[in-house]
Amino acid sequence: MIFGYINETQQDKIKEKILKLESKGILRDNIFIERDNIKKTKYKELLNCMKQYDNLIIIDITEVTTTKQLCNLIQFLAQKELKIVLGELVLDFTQKDNLIAQGMVQMSNTILNFEKKLLGNRIKKEVNKAKEKGKKLGRPRLTIDNLPEIVKKIYPLYESGVIGATEFANKCNMSRPRIINYIKLIEVERNKINEEDL
Repeated sequence: MIFGYINETQQDKIKEKILKLESKGILRDNIFIERDNIKKTKYKELLNCMKQYDNLIIIDITEVTTTKQLCNLIQFLAQKELKIVLGELVLDFTQKDNLIAQGMVQMSNTILNFEKKLLGNRIKKEVNKAKEKGKKLGRPRLTIDNLPEIVKKIYPLYESGVIGATEFANKCNMSRPRIINYIKLIEVERNKINEEDL
């Protein structure tokens, strides 16, 4: 089966790309149009539909928005033994002895590892810069003093049994696990105060 992929938001360009894909023999139902560049739901849907020996045609290499996405796509195609036409580039992973395709897989692995190391180094450098400037990293330690005011205000209703933890969370517009953590903190602090009084 032949599939097409379009990553575009402008309607006139989408129509133009659909016509190009249809001219290559792709049925309209097999063309996946990505309009959300962040979630990539159509891209994921496309990959789930593809089976061994299927073909994928992408009109322009810029449809694949990141190096990481391109490398992951190449690895996926090689694993599933698929063929891709990416602009002018044709990669046929259906043939085990295709040296160009094998080289692309090795190259994509190298690029992904390189990108991962670059990102890790960039993060370490920024963290070290922040530490040198005296910035405290991470969340501030949670104490009774820095509890949200709404939690302090509604806690007596929970403590007296008027509301449960779920309703407490809803009234504070917070998740139930976060409220549970706040409740535990309040109870620990109260126990410390009671022990000191004894």
